[in-house]
Amino acid sequence: MLEINEKQLISFLEKKYPYQKAEKWDFVGYSLKRKIKNDKLNKILLCLDVNKFSINKAITEKVNLIISFHPFCFASNWEDIFKYDLTKKELIKMLEKNKISVYSIHTNFDQDKKGTKYWFIKKLGLDNKIIKNYKFASILLFEKSFGDLVDLLKNKLNLNFILSNYSLSKNKIINKIYLCPGAGDIYEFIKKNKKDKVDILITSDIKWNEQQVLNSNNIDFIQISHKTEDVFVEGMFEIIKEKFPNLKIVKFIQNDFIKGY
Repeated sequence: MLEINEKQLISFLEKKYPYQKAEKWDFVGYSLKRKIKNDKLNKILLCLDVNKFSINKAITEKVNLIISFHPFCFASNWEDIFKYDLTKKELIKMLEKNKISVYSIHTNFDQDKKGTKYWFIKKLGLDNKIIKNYKFASILLFEKSFGDLVDLLKNKLNLNFILSNYSLSKNKIINKIYLCPGAGDIYEFIKKNKKDKVDILITSDIKWNEQQVLNSNNIDFIQISHKTEDVFVEGMFEIIKEKFPNLKIVKFIQNDFIKGY
């Protein structure tokens, strides 16, 4: 069997998802790099977040490299992280002891043609309904009811609940959806929507003051769990397997820690 080393894999990923494509505020790339002479990969783990659960899974599976969507070190240095989260010191010790590197691909993956929104839409089964693509979002043709849309999101994405300002008394057909997985910029959306005229916005992070802005502009929205970005794990699995079919890959999908009751 052909051996694959960490440098080969990371070189492939850096070429496919260059750092320059990431947003300026993002911290993609290595958060932690193992110090060894031989960087042969026994196994890698794909996950949304690097935490005690994904790290314990990596240790159990004897993984050499974790590739996450959200950066493990979301700051320019670790000291800034430790000011608010001392638990990461213990996590770093666990990673170093077990010689595990951590590498993240975030907004540079989002912006790719086959990035987050591509895999998200594919999971919904709406990949033949794309009208327009933006940097982080897509406009989709739906032509069904609000209830149909809620059922689709909850069933396909395994969601316990959604949040929405939509009034069921409207009882109207949702013709066009503006879908922005993760944290969407609602002000950018409002600007674009003057031309796009969609029926509903779907995104993950809408602050209370932003909800007020959307309400004031008579814009219906659905807020879904940020956890839906787990599509990164499935997408990255297919991408890496196509290039390195012999590489052993562990897919780690953590249960949502926010419950609907």
